[in-house]
Amino acid sequence: MRFTLSRILLSILLCACVCTYAQNRSGNVWCFGYQNQLNFNTGIPVSSSIPLFNIQGGSASVADSATGNLLFSTDGISVWDNTSTQMPGNTTSLGAPPSSYWTSMPALIVPMPGQSKKYYIFTTGGAISYTVIDMTLRGGLGDVSQQPHVLLQDTCARITGTFIAGNRGTWG
Repeated sequence: MRFTLSRILLSILLCACVCTYAQNRSGNVWCFGYQNQLNFNTGIPVSSSIPLFNIQGGSASVADSATGNLLFSTDGISVWDNTSTQMPGNTTSLGAPPSSYWTSMPALIVPMPGQSKKYYIFTTGGAISYTVIDMTLRGGLGDVSQQPHVLLQDTCARITGTFIAGNRGTWG
């Protein structure tokens, strides 16, 4: 019963997200727990396996807003490019707690205002931190250009955000 209810809720969420991202394809590829990926680029969710996220906790991923192709993904500790390779500049934890502490929303990826090829990864788990990813590095595969920086101590282990109407930014 619990598993069926979870599937129904996931189906409703997936349908809502497909409608939400109709004009901006940055949310078209989801990478999450136990090596799963969902791709919404065809309009119908396509499931595939990836060699990442062998964890029970949460994750975040972002795709190119025009093409819907995966750019990078994170579990809040490490960050991987679209070839499933850990970014070489990721030399320290991004800030989320280890997966043994399981957090459902350890990271939020937000485009940097005015910089179409740079992204912030905000992480939680005792503190809110951010890391900068620059997609112009490594021939377009991207890399960590700024190591984690703590913004606020003593926080919860969840973070979320939403787009501002008119595609003017993101609220976190």
